[in-house]
Amino acid sequence: GLACAVALKNHSNLKIDLYEQAAQITEIGAGVTVWPRTWEILKSLGLANDLSVLLKEPRQMFKVRVLAFEMRLSDRKEGFTFRKIYTRDGGFCFHRADLQTALLRQIPDFCQIHLSHRLERCEESVNSVKLIFENGFNTSCDMAIGADGIKSVVRKYVSNSDELVFTGSRAFRGLVPREWIERLYPNHRTLVNAVMVSAVPRDYIR
Repeated sequence: GLACAVALKNHSNLKIDLYEQAAQITEIGAGVTVWPRTWEILKSLGLANDLSVLLKEPRQMFKVRVLAFEMRLSDRKEGFTFRKIYTRDGGFCFHRADLQTALLRQIPDFCQIHLSHRLERCEESVNSVKLIFENGFNTSCDMAIGADGIKSVVRKYVSNSDELVFTGSRAFRGLVPREWIERLYPNHRTLVNAVMVSAVPRDYIR
């Protein structure tokens, strides 16, 4: 939602209302990896300066081809690398809160953020969309853009089904303090490179 508002910042003939279900915009979240194509988009939004100063080391800004991801199998005693992905200067890692703060700095004056507004349903007419929120507030707009995540309320109004379709893949996420790895495995590859660990059924490998 913030990114969409920033993308429209040069169109002052618009009135933008951004509805957020949380009571406050909090500085929580995990890391976000930014790849070359995404970096170009962030630059076009005016975020390059705010984000560049957050990098721990000067980077070539995607001018050098380096290892971006090392993919390893983990479902056996001795794991092994089965693929390496290279991109221009790899990826940049930012905390979600830093990216969010950079976006907030670019929000145009004609955008108003409304907190504690969880969408309940939409009602579409010929010329407008009515938004009804759980707190009792309702409003109408010319266009509604849904950026309400995996549990989207808006999805069912623009799709034949609001049910998610299982792709057959699962991802388990967790956080391990870097200090633990440095103490237990001082030469571990993840301290230097981004590593994606996969568990693939043995009969899948040819």
